Amino acid sequence: MIELPEDLVHKTPWDGALHPICLSYTFSLRRNISPFCFPMRMDALQLEQCMQVMCQVLCEHKEHLFLPAELVNPVDKELLCVYFLCDESFQNAFKGQGFFLSGDFFARLNIQDHLHLKQRDVDLEKGYQQLLQWETVLGAKFPFAHNASFGYLTADPRVSGTALQVAVYLHLPAISYLNKVETFSLQQNSSQMELSPLDESGVWVMHNQYTLGLSEEDILREVRASVLFWIALEEQTREQLKNNLEAKDAVSRAYGVLTHAELVQTKEALHALGLLKWGADMGWVSGFSAPLFHQLFFGCQRPYLAKLFSVDEGSTEKLALVRASYLRKALSSITIL
Repeated sequence: MIELPEDLVHKTPWDGALHPICLSYTFSLRRNISPFCFPMRMDALQLEQCMQVMCQVLCEHKEHLFLPAELVNPVDKELLCVYFLCDESFQNAFKGQGFFLSGDFFARLNIQDHLHLKQRDVDLEKGYQQLLQWETVLGAKFPFAHNASFGYLTADPRVSGTALQVAVYLHLPAISYLNKVETFSLQQNSSQMELSPLDESGVWVMHNQYTLGLSEEDILREVRASVLFWIALEEQTREQLKNNLEAKDAVSRAYGVLTHAELVQTKEALHALGLLKWGADMGWVSGFSAPLFHQLFFGCQRPYLAKLFSVDEGSTEKLALVRASYLRKALSSITIL
């Protein structure tokens, strides 16, 4: 088995976030190499041949790590999924499939598509340009499957065309607290963007729904406008709630759970951490910084606890016990104002 770099355990996808509400962006491109069939139609030998071709180009980059899927253990597969904010499991990835890592760039090889390129960044323009550089390097070596009517061809035709998907991670605790997300979504003048909860923390994921019939700039323009729309609404809602005792009480209760509970499940921890981050932004909590929120948000999740404390992933009670202890120690110096 191949071990993941220590950085993946001790860093978070939101390190260096530039805004308390807009945490990060991810940019995804799907590409398939002509004349290979889609991975689902390839046999084991063809998968191996295709992956070798891709690896020859990707591994020309000086700083990288290539992980054949069959040599990655289940805990590390789950950690890769969480760290790179992926919406699909890698547990069924097998020989002829793999992963390529280089800093904040992540490529899935022969999993649904030949190449699923993903770049993370806290800056919209910078992140997109970095992804474009990787695509340009690969496009100079491979003939990507392309059709004059449908653009870049993908295993899932719904993401053909540009095959570009941009996701934004927004912390919207005030809007979530008032259950106004659906109401405000109706006010947004865009059918292109979709907003869905990442988990119970008040972090929401906004992404473009369509890739066919749109240019890359069309997609980025919609993302820019939508981010500004939701940031403005969250800031207005926070201002309305700044003297709300029930909202502050919810934050105080979250503090109580995180600093005193003996057993804490993942959903409960994420919900409480999201409220505590909101309280810190509102000036109701002292000592709880954005970097600490990012660290604990990821650190309290199952694959991180398994790596940090050698906990058996299958032991729910043991994980809850270790998670509670981890959170209590990390939050021992914070106070409610």
